[in-house]
Amino acid sequence: MDPVSDDLLFDLGQIKSGSQAIIYHDKDLVVNYDELNRVILNKICYLLDNNILPGSNTVLKVKDPWIDLQNYLALTYIGSGVYCPLGNSEIEKDVVRCIDAEFTISDSLDFIWTKYFIDSDTVCSEENNKRYDELSRSVDSQTLSLVWFIRSSSGTTGKSKIFKLSRKDLLSRRRRYYDAVRIQPGDLFYSFTPTRFGAARQRVYYSLTAGAAVLFIDEGANLVEIIRLINYYKVTHLYCVPMHLEVLCKHAENNKHQDILFPYVKSLETTSSLVSPLLREKVVKLLTPNFIIAYSVSELGHISSTRKSKMSDLLINDIGFPVCGVDVSIYDNSNNKLQDGLVGRIGVSVNDDVFNGYFDKSKDNDKDGCGSKGIFFPGDLAYISKNNNIIFQGREDDLMIFNGINIYPYEIESALKSLPEVSDAVAFPLPSTVHCQVPCAAVILKTNVDFNVLLSKCRGLIGARSPQYLFFVKNFPKNQMGKVLRTELQKIAIDCFSNKK
Repeated sequence: MDPVSDDLLFDLGQIKSGSQAIIYHDKDLVVNYDELNRVILNKICYLLDNNILPGSNTVLKVKDPWIDLQNYLALTYIGSGVYCPLGNSEIEKDVVRCIDAEFTISDSLDFIWTKYFIDSDTVCSEENNKRYDELSRSVDSQTLSLVWFIRSSSGTTGKSKIFKLSRKDLLSRRRRYYDAVRIQPGDLFYSFTPTRFGAARQRVYYSLTAGAAVLFIDEGANLVEIIRLINYYKVTHLYCVPMHLEVLCKHAENNKHQDILFPYVKSLETTSSLVSPLLREKVVKLLTPNFIIAYSVSELGHISSTRKSKMSDLLINDIGFPVCGVDVSIYDNSNNKLQDGLVGRIGVSVNDDVFNGYFDKSKDNDKDGCGSKGIFFPGDLAYISKNNNIIFQGREDDLMIFNGINIYPYEIESALKSLPEVSDAVAFPLPSTVHCQVPCAAVILKTNVDFNVLLSKCRGLIGARSPQYLFFVKNFPKNQMGKVLRTELQKIAIDCFSNKK
């Protein structure tokens, strides 16, 4: 599906002006596209009057998602780069200094990190709003290559990455998102992840420019109320992380729902390579059969999606087929292509989007991952299956070398997860004075079993690649996006096995 328009403001010739754009339940607010256009145009004039011009950088931190959206869309249309910090940390303040932001837009006087402060809730008078046509002619033509959005991300590496997204970048990513989830005019989108997070914020933008509406629910709402409202408004597209999937499935099991939890949903998307087969099975059975696992990286957006595959046909750690305009190959450490079935580095090339590197060139993390011919290496390992899907095998940084053997965490995890006694497993290296590294695994059990029995079964499956140590936990430590914190498990393991390595 092609994007509705290459403009940020919405082409009312293709989107019905009376179509719903925003539904904010807690404020009893419904905004159609015609009204949304007028609100944004008004905000643009106000920001221009405050000397926010193309090429500037602005810090945006607003609690109210509707007010936040107005300012975000207005800033990006002007061509002012937007950075949206999640908290009040020194790392985030360093980002502000790094990008040389001049303006802060916020609803709190406690949050002023730049020279100029602008109240987020103020707009122009209608008289001033009439100047838009004159102003837009001098602004719109300049903004295609200007910075729109500034991401500060650590992903799975734990290292801070600051990079710029231009208007052109987001237009390119938008097309790939449409191929991944098939959102269209008249649909309704809701994100379990708050829109202050970059991934959710961009999906709101993609949904609106597709002619779909966006539902906002107060973050303080409990799970039962959120589920009720999703079904009341007949939400068609949901976005969440695995942590939300686990909570939703547990709710459905505890309340013994006879039908699926979300009968109107066309796609429930999660962007994670860490969805276990058991969780996939529960989601399809309890939540919706229209479950989509998408693989994306902050630098390029969507890379692959399971939308075209039956969930029952997917292999363990299957992250689907490349979306339109994306080519994925597997490479060795010398950047030579590998045959299908062999594990190596994921290399991505995109027809109309080339990652241009990180913001702060003085940082050690400015290894932009770009090889020759515009290939981006996100630092992940995988192989291509017989049906041409990508089978994720972990991070390059997670590779373990034990007795001269390369061991990928997902080899151990897949073997353990295939055992009937195991619900989930995470593998990681332990430092060793003798071997440098030894493979270890933390396991969540379905049924009680002795760890020596599990080790024996695992050795029967993968031989010398089996973990040398294994311990049981009730839950894995995770960050706020639901990613397992392997470093925390490693600390637990070091305490448990410090005398045995």
